[in-house]
Amino acid sequence: EDLSRKGAASISTKPVSSDALTKVFREIHSRKLRVQRRVLVADSDSERRLSLVETIRDGVTSVTAIGRASAADDIELASFDAIVLGLGRSAKDNAQALDELADQFPDGLPPLLFFAPHSETIEQVLALNPAWNDDPRAEN
Repeated sequence: EDLSRKGAASISTKPVSSDALTKVFREIHSRKLRVQRRVLVADSDSERRLSLVETIRDGVTSVTAIGRASAADDIELASFDAIVLGLGRSAKDNAQALDELADQFPDGLPPLLFFAPHSETIEQVLALNPAWNDDPRAEN
């Protein structure tokens, strides 16, 4: 029981065949090779949030979706590899969403991706932090 809490995959207390042992090692090896990414999607628009979740899921990515960053109190935020923040037309709401998100990560944000369906929204966000102008971006 103590070993399983520490991450043991399986425990055998009796002699096993070399085939069984090989099978266990192959399983452990395949688990280590699987990449598991954790992505947080924060978007106040429920339809857009669902669309983002469906787009991101690919079999190796675990997606957690929330409406607002302030609703993430019961989520272990430090474990996320990236955050996708859905932005709307309102500059005030977008700035508030960014502030809430920054408040949740006092030690710094993981990679942050903005989903902005309106071109003026991108300009608003870049005005909040001009350093983001140098970051790579994909626009459609």
